[in-house]
Formats: sequence, structure tokens, C-alpha cells
Amino acid sequence: MPGLPDAQPKRKRRIDLIPLWTRRAGVIRVDSLVTFLCVSAFAAAASWAPLWAQAEPAPPLSTAELSDPGQASGEPSAPPPGPTAAELPADLAPLPHPYFAEAALRLSQRPGADSTPKIGFGVGLSLGFRWAMLWQQVELSTALDFAYAQHRKNVDGVRILPNGMEETFDGQRLSSENTFGALQILMLHLPRVRPWLGVGGGLGVGYFSSDEKEYRPGSARAFRPYAQFTGGLAFLVWGQNYVDLRVDYHVMTQNPVFQTATGASKNVFGDLLTLGVGFGSRLP
Repeated sequence: MPGLPDAQPKRKRRIDLIPLWTRRAGVIRVDSLVTFLCVSAFAAAASWAPLWAQAEPAPPLSTAELSDPGQASGEPSAPPPGPTAAELPADLAPLPHPYFAEAALRLSQRPGADSTPKIGFGVGLSLGFRWAMLWQQVELSTALDFAYAQHRKNVDGVRILPNGMEETFDGQRLSSENTFGALQILMLHLPRVRPWLGVGGGLGVGYFSSDEKEYRPGSARAFRPYAQFTGGLAFLVWGQNYVDLRVDYHVMTQNPVFQTATGASKNVFGDLLTLGVGFGSRLP
């Protein structure tokens, strides 16, 4: 309007769309992010440190550790194996078990018998124990010895029928001997073989029978004392088990004569000679 002073133009106020607290908050957020990243990096480095330490190459093994793997691993190593019983000196080797048992298969012969099959077969059993050991190698023992031998032969038998007639058939001539005795044994202990000798005596029970006409009445028995001489070689096969090659001779103190129905004398008994293979074991 005329006569009024000109009005001053109004200054426009700047409107800041980002308030101050927002800017400050932004600064705080940036500082917090930097701190978080530093802490995370430190934690990651701490967690990977053991792995880096394991990845480092181990120091080379010494000569003693190479020769003894147990020492390198930290574990106690097994002691070296000691010498076997055969490698030990005679005064340090352990004694065998004191008791023994042996079963044998035998071929037999009747020396002095003229009416018995010459070759037969038999079995034997020995049970014994050691009662002394001299110089760690010489063993003295006592054993019970039982044996059975049989000699058999096919012959033409003759029997009398009820009407008085004679009839022939396939018969047998049989001779057997049971022996019951005791032995004193001396054995030499070597690394793999044990030679031995024995002497003893006992009682023999003999039996004879035949279906032949000339041997009527057909059977007889004999009870005779005897002296026994024996020896052999025992070979160790595994542990305390052994195979025994042995020979036995029974000298009968009596030799009774068999009287037939016709008055003839027959020597059906005699001494007993056996050759056998025994299978035995030492017992604790």
C-alpha cells in the first residue's frame, strides 16, 4: 500500500527430514558394527588356534622310538618273549608234570609156545608218577602196567552130535594173556626225545581154547607170576603229549603143559613179547 513501508520477504525455514537423534543413532550403530566385527574376528582366531597347532609338523622320531613303536605312542610295550623250555639250561628248565598216563596198541608173540598162533595183537595201559628227579634230567618213576594180548587162528573144528556122529565146522584156536603188574622206570629227559628203561613184575592170567579134535577137552587156564623187562623212546609231539615206541618182554616163571584127552602134552602157553606204539600225556 502507498505510504506503508515495504514488507521484508520472509525467509524460508529449512526443514531437515533427518532429525538429530537419528543422525546420532546412526553414528552409534556404525560404532557398534565395528566393535562387533572386531570381537568376531578375535573369537574366530581363538577357535582356529588349536587346529593350526595340530597342523604343525611333528618332530622326527628318535632311533629308540623307531625300534619300539610302543614308546613312540606313549603306551608300554610288551616284554620280549623269553626262551622256551627246550632252550633253557637243564638246571633252569621247568620239570614236566609228575603224573602220566599212556595207552598203547601192540603186536604180540608167544616165544616157547608150539601150539599157539605166533603173531597176535593186544592193547596196554600204564598209569604212573615221578618220585625223584636226579640232576634235572634223570627221572625215577613207578607205574602200574596192564596189558591184554590175543592170538587167534581159524581151524577145522569137530563136534559130536547127539546121535554120536562127528561134525566138522569152521572153528578157532584161541590163546590170550592178561597181565597185571608194576614197573620201576628210569627215564632220561632230552629236549625232544626221552629214552627209558623199566623192570618189574606181576601176575599173568592165560587162557587157551580150541575146537580141534586133538585138543579135547578144548580149554585150559593158567595163573603165573612173571618178570617184566621193558624200554622205549618217547617223542614229544605237543606240550606234555608224546608218542612212545616201546617193547615189553614178560618172562613167565611157570609153563604148564596142556594135557589132551588122548594123553598128549601140548605146550599152549609160553612167554609174551610185545612191540607197541603208545600215546601218552603228562598230567599235573
